[in-house]
Amino acid sequence: MTKDEEAACAALRDACDLKDPGEIDVYVRALEALRGSSSSEVLRQMLLCLRDTDAGEIQYELVEACEAYPDQQYVDTFLEVGLDVERRSPKWFELMFQSILNSRSCRSLAIDGIRRMPASARAAYRAIVDRITLHTPKYKDVVAEL
Repeated sequence: MTKDEEAACAALRDACDLKDPGEIDVYVRALEALRGSSSSEVLRQMLLCLRDTDAGEIQYELVEACEAYPDQQYVDTFLEVGLDVERRSPKWFELMFQSILNSRSCRSLAIDGIRRMPASARAAYRAIVDRITLHTPKYKDVVAEL
């Protein structure tokens, strides 16, 4: 990660709670500076800045910046920090995880990645998929693959 990316990540972290209009401006500028980065650490930091705060379209821009990474890098990094993201931002986590599961290639990457995880992390992801399946039954086959 470059010095400029480090600074932009710090600004994004400082503003990610989006409590006032000034934070929104900082958030937008930081996100613009990070968009297009190829750094896994930048992706990790962006994912950890997701919050379930109602801030209009701005959160979608962060999600899109994350999803713009190559599939393998995105899925690996998402799974790596996903349980932390889920605790900080359960709604965004679930939407992004379902998006991964809706893509044939990303689903395969996610299943393979989860299978390689330690037992406790595998169990946590399986419980998440079980929970999602309660309101979206089409993911039952994923549970079987984990």
